[in-house]
Amino acid sequence: MDDHVLVRGKVRVRKNGVVVYEGKNLVVNAGLTLIAKCLEGSGTAVSHMAVGDDVTTPVGDQTALVNELFRVSATVTQADNSITVEADFTGLNSGGDETVREFGIFNASSAGEMLCRFICQDIAWVVDDTLVVDWTINIGDLA
Repeated sequence: MDDHVLVRGKVRVRKNGVVVYEGKNLVVNAGLTLIAKCLEGSGTAVSHMAVGDDVTTPVGDQTALVNELFRVSATVTQADNSITVEADFTGLNSGGDETVREFGIFNASSAGEMLCRFICQDIAWVVDDTLVVDWTINIGDLA
């Protein structure tokens, strides 16, 4: 018998209501540990999402974004074998234009444990733009 459990995520980034990037993320080693802790009862559930501006290739031993710009509380919903994490970063870049390249899901408002990380090509984020990210994490197959 060859049973495997897959934990994968799919990220969708919307700027001004239009999908500008979609892709799959890396669930990092700390994220796998976080899942195990939650199953055991000692873990803290994911609750925040962060954006940054670095494009360092995601690897399993990362525990934080390389250069985090903003972190916000996220809305987390669960259905069957998946959770969806959605965050709205609109208005946070009021100090000037930003280029967003990396995203992460965390279990705390600062520091905390990172579940997964995602990078993409440059997303120019000017002061008046809306920026909303939804991220679905599936345990099992991801279509």
